[in-house]
Amino acid sequence: MSSTVICLNPWIYDFAAHDLWAKPLGILKIAGILRNLGLDVILIDCLDIYNPDIPLHRRPKRRRYGTGKFFKKRIPHPEPLRGYLREYYRYGISEDTFIKELKRVKSPSAIFITSLMTYWYPGVFRAIDISKKIHPDIPIVLGGIYATLCREHANRFSNADLIIDCRDDSIEDQIINILDELGIPYDRKIKKKNPYPAFNLLYGLDYICIQTSTGCPFRCSYCASPYLFPKLIRRDPEEVFEEILYWNREYGIRDFAFYDDALLFDFERHLFQILKSVIDKGLNIRFHTPNALHIRWIDRDVAELMYLSGFKTIRLGLESIDDNFHRRMDKKVSEEEFKSSVVALREAGFKRDQIGTYIMTGLPDQDINSIIESIQIAGSIGTTPYLSEYSPLPHTPLWKRAVEVSPWDLTQEPLFHNNTLIPCWDEEKKKAFSKIKTISLKFRQR
Repeated sequence: MSSTVICLNPWIYDFAAHDLWAKPLGILKIAGILRNLGLDVILIDCLDIYNPDIPLHRRPKRRRYGTGKFFKKRIPHPEPLRGYLREYYRYGISEDTFIKELKRVKSPSAIFITSLMTYWYPGVFRAIDISKKIHPDIPIVLGGIYATLCREHANRFSNADLIIDCRDDSIEDQIINILDELGIPYDRKIKKKNPYPAFNLLYGLDYICIQTSTGCPFRCSYCASPYLFPKLIRRDPEEVFEEILYWNREYGIRDFAFYDDALLFDFERHLFQILKSVIDKGLNIRFHTPNALHIRWIDRDVAELMYLSGFKTIRLGLESIDDNFHRRMDKKVSEEEFKSSVVALREAGFKRDQIGTYIMTGLPDQDINSIIESIQIAGSIGTTPYLSEYSPLPHTPLWKRAVEVSPWDLTQEPLFHNNTLIPCWDEEKKKAFSKIKTISLKFRQR
Protein backbone atom coordinates (compact mmCIF):
# COMPACT_ATOMS: atom_id res chain seq x y z
CA MET A 1 0.00 0.00 0.00
CA SER A 2 1.47 3.34 -1.05
CA SER A 3 1.95 6.29 1.26
CA THR A 4 -0.26 9.38 1.02
CA VAL A 5 1.10 12.92 1.06
CA ILE A 6 -0.68 16.26 0.97
CA CYS A 7 0.49 19.09 -1.29
CA LEU A 8 -0.90 22.40 -0.13
CA ASN A 9 -1.19 25.86 -1.67
CA PRO A 10 -2.21 28.22 1.17
CA TRP A 11 -4.39 31.31 1.18
CA ILE A 12 -3.33 34.77 0.10
CA TYR A 13 -3.61 37.35 2.87
CA ASP A 14 -3.39 40.77 1.25
CA PHE A 15 -5.09 44.04 0.36
CA ALA A 16 -5.70 42.85 -3.21
CA ALA A 17 -5.24 39.71 -5.30
CA HIS A 18 -6.31 38.71 -8.80
CA ASP A 19 -6.16 35.47 -10.75
CA LEU A 20 -4.00 36.56 -13.69
CA TRP A 21 -3.10 33.01 -14.71
CA ALA A 22 -2.02 32.47 -11.11
CA LYS A 23 -1.39 28.83 -10.35
CA PRO A 24 1.06 27.45 -7.74
CA LEU A 25 3.39 25.92 -10.30
CA GLY A 26 6.06 24.99 -7.75
CA ILE A 27 3.83 22.81 -5.56
CA LEU A 28 2.18 21.35 -8.67
CA LYS A 29 5.62 20.30 -9.90
CA ILE A 30 6.34 18.71 -6.52
CA ALA A 31 2.98 16.93 -6.63
CA GLY A 32 3.88 15.59 -10.07
CA ILE A 33 7.25 14.34 -8.80
CA LEU A 34 5.71 12.68 -5.74
CA ARG A 35 3.05 11.00 -7.84
CA ASN A 36 5.75 9.84 -10.26
CA LEU A 37 7.51 8.22 -7.29
CA GLY A 38 4.44 6.11 -6.62
CA LEU A 39 2.90 8.08 -3.76
CA ASP A 40 -0.78 8.94 -3.47
CA VAL A 41 -0.97 12.72 -3.67
CA ILE A 42 -3.84 14.83 -2.36
CA LEU A 43 -3.74 18.44 -3.54
CA ILE A 44 -5.39 21.14 -1.45
CA ASP A 45 -5.37 24.46 -3.28
CA CYS A 46 -6.89 27.12 -1.04
CA LEU A 47 -7.28 29.37 -4.10
CA ASP A 48 -9.18 26.87 -6.25
CA ILE A 49 -12.44 28.63 -7.15
CA TYR A 50 -13.88 25.31 -8.29
CA ASN A 51 -13.77 23.74 -4.85
CA PRO A 52 -17.21 22.09 -4.54
CA ASP A 53 -17.79 23.72 -1.14
CA ILE A 54 -18.05 27.14 -2.80
CA PRO A 55 -21.72 27.56 -3.84
CA LEU A 56 -22.23 28.15 -7.55
CA HIS A 57 -23.90 31.52 -6.97
CA ARG A 58 -20.87 32.71 -4.98
CA ARG A 59 -18.20 31.36 -7.31
CA PRO A 60 -16.10 34.19 -8.78
CA LYS A 61 -16.83 34.71 -12.45
CA ARG A 62 -14.23 33.96 -15.06
CA ARG A 63 -13.15 36.53 -17.59
CA ARG A 64 -11.88 35.96 -21.10
CA TYR A 65 -9.03 33.43 -21.28
CA GLY A 66 -9.70 32.04 -17.79
CA THR A 67 -8.59 34.92 -15.55
CA GLY A 68 -10.78 36.44 -12.86
CA LYS A 69 -11.21 37.03 -9.15
CA PHE A 70 -10.70 34.82 -6.12
CA PHE A 71 -13.26 34.10 -3.44
CA LYS A 72 -12.43 36.47 -0.56
CA LYS A 73 -13.37 37.34 3.01
CA ARG A 74 -12.48 40.50 4.90
CA ILE A 75 -10.28 39.80 7.92
CA PRO A 76 -8.52 41.91 10.58
CA HIS A 77 -5.19 43.44 9.65
CA PRO A 78 -2.14 41.64 11.04
CA GLU A 79 -0.67 43.50 13.99
CA PRO A 80 2.20 45.23 12.08
CA LEU A 81 -0.35 46.71 9.65
CA ARG A 82 -2.88 47.89 12.24
CA GLY A 83 -4.14 51.34 11.36
CA TYR A 84 -3.57 51.01 7.61
CA LEU A 85 -6.83 52.26 6.11
CA ARG A 86 -7.23 49.87 3.19
CA GLU A 87 -9.27 46.73 3.86
CA TYR A 88 -7.42 43.41 4.26
CA TYR A 89 -8.66 40.04 2.98
CA ARG A 90 -8.15 36.32 3.03
CA TYR A 91 -8.36 35.11 -0.56
CA GLY A 92 -9.51 31.55 -1.09
CA ILE A 93 -11.73 28.92 0.46
CA SER A 94 -13.13 29.19 3.98
CA GLU A 95 -11.28 27.74 6.95
CA ASP A 96 -14.12 25.26 7.44
CA THR A 97 -13.65 24.01 3.88
CA PHE A 98 -9.90 23.78 4.42
CA ILE A 99 -10.40 21.71 7.57
CA LYS A 100 -12.81 19.47 5.68
CA GLU A 101 -10.21 18.96 2.95
CA LEU A 102 -7.56 18.06 5.53
CA LYS A 103 -9.83 15.63 7.36
CA ARG A 104 -10.63 13.65 4.23
CA VAL A 105 -7.00 12.49 4.28
CA LYS A 106 -6.92 9.94 7.05
CA SER A 107 -3.24 9.17 7.58
CA PRO A 108 -0.87 11.35 5.54
CA SER A 109 2.84 10.67 5.76
CA ALA A 110 3.81 14.31 5.17
CA ILE A 111 2.40 17.69 4.19
CA PHE A 112 4.24 19.78 1.58
CA ILE A 113 3.35 23.49 1.65
CA THR A 114 4.41 26.19 -0.78
CA SER A 115 4.86 29.93 -0.19
CA LEU A 116 4.88 32.71 -2.76
CA MET A 117 5.20 36.45 -2.05
CA THR A 118 7.22 37.20 1.07
CA TYR A 119 4.41 39.29 2.57
CA TRP A 120 1.84 36.51 2.10
CA TYR A 121 3.36 34.47 4.89
CA PRO A 122 0.39 34.93 7.31
CA GLY A 123 -1.69 32.65 5.07
CA VAL A 124 1.13 30.11 5.10
CA PHE A 125 1.44 30.21 8.89
CA ARG A 126 -2.32 29.82 9.34
CA ALA A 127 -2.36 26.81 7.02
CA ILE A 128 0.51 25.24 8.98
CA ASP A 129 -1.19 25.86 12.34
CA ILE A 130 -4.47 24.28 11.23
CA SER A 131 -2.67 21.37 9.56
CA LYS A 132 -0.84 20.58 12.79
CA LYS A 133 -4.10 20.58 14.72
CA ILE A 134 -5.82 18.21 12.27
CA HIS A 135 -2.75 16.02 11.69
CA PRO A 136 -0.52 16.31 14.78
CA ASP A 137 2.94 14.75 14.56
CA ILE A 138 2.82 14.70 10.73
CA PRO A 139 5.94 16.42 9.34
CA ILE A 140 5.34 19.65 7.42
CA VAL A 141 7.76 20.57 4.63
CA LEU A 142 7.76 24.23 3.60
CA GLY A 143 9.20 25.55 0.34
CA GLY A 144 8.70 28.33 -2.16
CA ILE A 145 9.74 31.93 -2.62
CA TYR A 146 9.09 33.26 0.89
CA ALA A 147 10.80 30.26 2.48
CA THR A 148 13.86 30.82 0.28
CA LEU A 149 14.15 34.62 0.40
CA CYS A 150 13.25 34.90 4.11
CA ARG A 151 14.66 31.63 5.37
CA GLU A 152 15.66 32.93 8.79
CA HIS A 153 12.17 34.33 9.35
CA ALA A 154 10.62 31.05 8.20
CA ASN A 155 12.90 29.04 10.48
CA ARG A 156 12.00 31.18 13.49
CA PHE A 157 8.27 31.62 13.04
CA SER A 158 6.69 29.24 10.52
CA ASN A 159 6.53 26.11 12.74
CA ALA A 160 7.40 23.96 9.70
CA ASP A 161 9.50 20.87 10.35
CA LEU A 162 11.64 21.09 7.22
CA ILE A 163 12.32 23.90 4.74
CA ILE A 164 13.19 23.41 1.07
CA ASP A 165 15.50 25.85 -0.66
CA CYS A 166 14.02 26.28 -4.13
CA ARG A 167 17.39 27.37 -5.55
CA ASP A 168 18.49 23.75 -5.73
CA ASP A 169 19.02 22.66 -9.36
CA SER A 170 17.27 19.35 -8.79
CA ILE A 171 14.09 19.63 -6.80
CA GLU A 172 13.52 15.94 -7.51
CA ASP A 173 16.73 15.03 -5.66
CA GLN A 174 15.64 17.21 -2.75
CA ILE A 175 12.26 15.50 -2.59
CA ILE A 176 13.86 12.05 -2.63
CA ASN A 177 16.27 13.06 0.15
CA ILE A 178 13.34 14.34 2.24
CA LEU A 179 11.37 11.12 1.71
CA ASP A 180 14.43 9.15 2.80
CA GLU A 181 14.92 11.38 5.85
CA LEU A 182 11.29 10.99 6.86
CA GLY A 183 11.27 7.25 6.18
CA ILE A 184 8.50 7.47 3.58
CA PRO A 185 8.69 4.58 1.09
CA TYR A 186 8.54 5.32 -2.64
CA ASP A 187 9.10 3.61 -5.97
CA ARG A 188 12.78 3.92 -6.75
CA LYS A 189 12.12 3.14 -10.41
CA ILE A 190 11.04 6.56 -11.67
CA LYS A 191 8.18 6.05 -14.09
CA LYS A 192 8.54 9.18 -16.24
CA LYS A 193 11.37 11.60 -16.80
CA ASN A 194 10.38 15.18 -15.92
CA PRO A 195 6.74 14.49 -15.01
CA TYR A 196 4.22 17.22 -15.76
CA PRO A 197 2.95 19.45 -12.96
CA ALA A 198 -0.16 17.87 -11.43
CA PHE A 199 -2.73 20.36 -12.76
CA ASN A 200 -5.23 17.52 -13.08
CA LEU A 201 -5.43 17.27 -9.27
CA LEU A 202 -7.25 20.62 -9.20
CA TYR A 203 -11.05 20.65 -9.01
CA GLY A 204 -11.31 22.79 -12.13
CA LEU A 205 -8.97 23.86 -14.89
CA ASP A 206 -9.37 26.91 -17.14
CA TYR A 207 -5.77 27.22 -18.28
CA ILE A 208 -2.31 25.72 -17.95
CA CYS A 209 0.90 27.45 -16.89
CA ILE A 210 3.94 26.44 -18.93
CA GLN A 211 7.55 27.02 -17.91
CA THR A 212 10.05 26.32 -20.68
CA SER A 213 13.03 27.57 -18.68
CA THR A 214 14.16 28.84 -15.29
CA GLY A 215 16.58 31.68 -14.73
CA CYS A 216 17.37 34.81 -16.72
CA PRO A 217 20.48 36.18 -18.47
CA PHE A 218 19.74 39.68 -17.12
CA ARG A 219 20.64 40.74 -13.59
CA CYS A 220 18.10 43.45 -12.83
CA SER A 221 18.77 45.09 -9.47
CA TYR A 222 15.13 44.90 -8.35
CA CYS A 223 14.53 41.26 -9.31
CA ALA A 224 15.10 38.14 -7.17
CA SER A 225 15.20 35.73 -10.12
CA PRO A 226 19.04 35.58 -10.24
CA TYR A 227 19.06 34.51 -6.58
CA LEU A 228 16.19 32.04 -6.89
CA PHE A 229 17.44 30.60 -10.19
CA PRO A 230 21.17 31.33 -10.52
CA LYS A 231 21.54 29.48 -13.83
CA LEU A 232 19.49 29.65 -17.02
CA ILE A 233 18.18 26.11 -17.53
CA ARG A 234 15.99 25.39 -20.54
CA ARG A 235 13.82 22.42 -21.34
CA ASP A 236 13.98 20.61 -24.65
CA PRO A 237 11.59 22.40 -27.07
CA GLU A 238 10.07 19.10 -28.22
CA GLU A 239 9.36 18.15 -24.60
CA VAL A 240 7.61 21.49 -24.03
CA PHE A 241 5.49 21.04 -27.15
CA GLU A 242 4.50 17.53 -26.07
CA GLU A 243 3.28 18.95 -22.75
CA ILE A 244 1.20 21.59 -24.53
CA LEU A 245 -0.22 18.91 -26.80
CA TYR A 246 -1.04 16.68 -23.83
CA TRP A 247 -3.08 19.28 -21.96
CA ASN A 248 -4.85 20.36 -25.13
CA ARG A 249 -5.81 16.87 -26.29
CA GLU A 250 -6.49 15.20 -22.95
CA TYR A 251 -8.22 18.08 -21.14
CA GLY A 252 -9.31 20.42 -23.92
CA ILE A 253 -7.18 23.28 -22.60
CA ARG A 254 -6.83 26.19 -25.02
CA ASP A 255 -5.19 28.85 -22.85
CA PHE A 256 -1.52 28.56 -21.88
CA ALA A 257 0.38 31.13 -19.82
CA PHE A 258 4.17 31.17 -20.06
CA TYR A 259 5.92 31.53 -16.69
CA ASP A 260 9.42 32.11 -18.09
CA ASP A 261 11.62 35.04 -17.10
CA ALA A 262 13.44 34.92 -20.45
CA LEU A 263 11.00 33.34 -22.90
CA LEU A 264 12.47 34.94 -26.04
CA PHE A 265 16.13 34.33 -25.24
CA ASP A 266 17.94 32.46 -28.03
CA PHE A 267 14.65 32.47 -29.92
CA GLU A 268 15.69 30.44 -32.98
CA ARG A 269 16.85 27.46 -30.95
CA HIS A 270 14.13 27.52 -28.34
CA LEU A 271 10.72 29.20 -28.57
CA PHE A 272 10.80 29.21 -32.37
CA GLN A 273 10.90 25.39 -32.33
CA ILE A 274 7.93 25.19 -29.97
CA LEU A 275 5.78 27.65 -31.91
CA LYS A 276 6.64 26.08 -35.24
CA SER A 277 5.37 22.72 -33.94
CA VAL A 278 2.15 24.40 -32.74
CA ILE A 279 1.57 25.89 -36.19
CA ASP A 280 2.51 22.69 -38.04
CA LYS A 281 0.05 20.66 -35.93
CA GLY A 282 -2.68 23.25 -36.45
CA LEU A 283 -3.41 23.57 -32.72
CA ASN A 284 -6.20 26.03 -31.96
CA ILE A 285 -4.74 27.39 -28.72
CA ARG A 286 -3.98 30.75 -27.12
CA PHE A 287 -0.78 31.93 -25.43
CA HIS A 288 -0.35 34.58 -22.74
CA THR A 289 2.72 36.17 -21.14
CA PRO A 290 1.93 37.52 -17.65
CA ASN A 291 5.69 37.64 -17.09
CA ALA A 292 7.16 40.47 -19.14
CA LEU A 293 8.86 39.74 -22.46
CA HIS A 294 12.30 41.20 -23.12
CA ILE A 295 11.71 43.93 -25.66
CA ARG A 296 15.04 43.88 -27.47
CA TRP A 297 14.39 40.35 -28.74
CA ILE A 298 11.15 41.24 -30.54
CA ASP A 299 11.59 41.95 -34.26
CA ARG A 300 9.24 41.52 -37.21
CA ASP A 301 9.89 37.78 -37.65
CA VAL A 302 9.41 37.05 -33.93
CA ALA A 303 6.22 39.14 -33.80
CA GLU A 304 4.74 37.44 -36.86
CA LEU A 305 5.41 33.95 -35.51
CA MET A 306 3.89 34.88 -32.16
CA TYR A 307 0.77 36.16 -33.90
CA LEU A 308 0.41 33.10 -36.14
CA SER A 309 0.89 30.64 -33.27
CA GLY A 310 -1.89 32.14 -31.15
CA PHE A 311 -0.46 34.73 -28.73
CA LYS A 312 -3.33 36.80 -27.36
CA THR A 313 -1.98 38.60 -24.29
CA ILE A 314 1.46 40.20 -24.40
CA ARG A 315 3.23 42.06 -21.62
CA LEU A 316 6.39 44.03 -22.38
CA GLY A 317 9.00 44.80 -19.74
CA LEU A 318 9.73 48.45 -20.45
CA GLU A 319 9.84 49.46 -16.74
CA SER A 320 10.90 53.02 -17.67
CA ILE A 321 11.62 55.17 -20.70
CA ASP A 322 14.48 56.84 -18.78
CA ASP A 323 17.94 55.77 -19.99
CA ASN A 324 19.41 56.65 -16.60
CA PHE A 325 16.97 54.19 -14.99
CA HIS A 326 18.19 51.37 -17.22
CA ARG A 327 21.85 52.19 -16.66
CA ARG A 328 21.30 51.94 -12.90
CA MET A 329 18.73 49.16 -12.72
CA ASP A 330 18.72 46.63 -15.55
CA LYS A 331 20.47 47.60 -18.81
CA LYS A 332 17.59 45.95 -20.65
CA VAL A 333 16.19 48.29 -23.26
CA SER A 334 16.33 51.69 -24.92
CA GLU A 335 13.43 53.89 -26.04
CA GLU A 336 14.19 53.13 -29.68
CA GLU A 337 14.21 49.37 -29.07
CA PHE A 338 10.86 49.68 -27.32
CA LYS A 339 9.28 51.64 -30.16
CA SER A 340 10.70 49.25 -32.75
CA SER A 341 9.28 46.20 -30.96
CA VAL A 342 5.83 47.80 -30.69
CA VAL A 343 5.85 48.64 -34.41
CA ALA A 344 6.74 45.00 -35.16
CA LEU A 345 3.90 43.71 -32.97
CA ARG A 346 1.32 46.12 -34.39
CA GLU A 347 2.33 45.34 -37.98
CA ALA A 348 2.05 41.62 -37.21
CA GLY A 349 -1.61 42.18 -36.28
CA PHE A 350 -1.66 42.71 -32.51
CA LYS A 351 -4.05 45.36 -31.21
CA ARG A 352 -3.51 47.89 -28.44
CA ASP A 353 -5.53 45.96 -25.89
CA GLN A 354 -3.40 42.86 -26.50
CA ILE A 355 -0.09 44.63 -25.82
CA GLY A 356 0.49 45.71 -22.24
CA THR A 357 3.58 47.58 -21.09
CA TYR A 358 4.78 47.27 -17.50
CA ILE A 359 5.92 50.55 -15.94
CA MET A 360 7.69 50.27 -12.59
CA THR A 361 6.75 52.54 -9.71
CA GLY A 362 7.74 52.77 -6.07
CA LEU A 363 11.47 52.20 -6.54
CA PRO A 364 13.93 53.95 -4.22
CA ASP A 365 15.01 57.37 -5.57
CA GLN A 366 12.66 57.10 -8.55
CA ASP A 367 11.67 60.26 -10.39
CA ILE A 368 7.90 60.89 -10.60
CA ASN A 369 8.11 62.81 -13.87
CA SER A 370 10.01 59.93 -15.46
CA ILE A 371 7.20 57.53 -14.52
CA ILE A 372 4.56 59.81 -16.03
CA GLU A 373 6.60 60.25 -19.22
CA SER A 374 7.01 56.48 -19.49
CA ILE A 375 3.25 55.95 -19.18
CA GLN A 376 2.52 58.59 -21.79
CA ILE A 377 4.99 57.23 -24.32
CA ALA A 378 3.87 53.63 -23.80
CA GLY A 379 0.25 54.68 -24.28
CA SER A 380 0.82 57.02 -27.20
CA ILE A 381 2.54 54.47 -29.44
CA GLY A 382 -0.18 51.84 -29.24
CA THR A 383 0.21 49.80 -26.04
CA THR A 384 -1.67 49.74 -22.74
CA PRO A 385 0.39 50.86 -19.71
CA TYR A 386 0.20 48.73 -16.55
CA LEU A 387 1.78 49.92 -13.33
CA SER A 388 4.08 47.45 -11.63
CA GLU A 389 4.57 48.52 -8.00
CA TYR A 390 7.95 47.64 -6.53
CA SER A 391 8.19 45.13 -3.71
CA PRO A 392 11.59 45.20 -1.95
CA LEU A 393 13.06 41.72 -1.79
CA PRO A 394 16.00 40.32 0.17
CA HIS A 395 19.01 39.04 -1.80
CA THR A 396 18.55 41.58 -4.61
CA PRO A 397 21.13 44.30 -5.40
CA LEU A 398 18.55 47.00 -4.62
CA TRP A 399 17.68 45.56 -1.21
CA LYS A 400 20.32 47.55 0.70
CA ARG A 401 19.09 50.87 -0.71
CA ALA A 402 15.46 49.87 -0.11
CA VAL A 403 16.25 49.23 3.57
CA GLU A 404 18.00 52.61 3.83
CA VAL A 405 15.13 54.69 2.45
CA SER A 406 12.10 52.83 3.77
CA PRO A 407 10.37 54.07 6.94
CA TRP A 408 9.34 50.45 7.56
CA ASP A 409 11.59 47.82 9.12
CA LEU A 410 11.99 45.68 6.01
CA THR A 411 14.65 43.41 7.49
CA GLN A 412 12.56 42.15 10.41
CA GLU A 413 9.03 42.13 9.03
CA PRO A 414 8.25 40.75 5.52
CA LEU A 415 4.73 42.24 5.73
CA PHE A 416 6.40 45.57 5.01
CA HIS A 417 7.56 44.27 1.61
CA ASN A 418 3.96 44.63 0.40
CA ASN A 419 3.90 46.82 -2.72
CA THR A 420 0.52 48.28 -1.70
CA LEU A 421 2.36 50.18 1.04
CA ILE A 422 4.76 51.69 -1.54
CA PRO A 423 7.32 51.04 1.20
CA CYS A 424 10.28 52.89 -0.35
CA TRP A 425 8.56 56.20 -1.03
CA ASP A 426 8.09 59.12 1.32
CA GLU A 427 4.69 60.69 1.94
CA GLU A 428 5.16 63.37 -0.71
CA LYS A 429 5.79 60.82 -3.43
CA LYS A 430 2.93 58.64 -2.22
CA LYS A 431 0.56 61.56 -2.72
CA ALA A 432 1.63 61.68 -6.38
CA PHE A 433 0.76 58.01 -6.86
CA SER A 434 -2.95 58.69 -7.37
CA LYS A 435 -2.05 61.06 -10.22
CA ILE A 436 0.15 58.37 -11.76
CA LYS A 437 -2.68 55.82 -11.56
CA THR A 438 -5.15 58.25 -13.13
CA ILE A 439 -2.87 58.92 -16.10
CA SER A 440 -2.33 55.18 -16.59
CA LEU A 441 -6.06 54.38 -16.41
CA LYS A 442 -6.88 56.95 -19.11
CA PHE A 443 -4.89 54.89 -21.60
CA ARG A 444 -6.49 51.65 -20.41
CA GLN A 445 -9.96 53.06 -21.00
CA ARG A 446 -9.34 53.88 -24.64
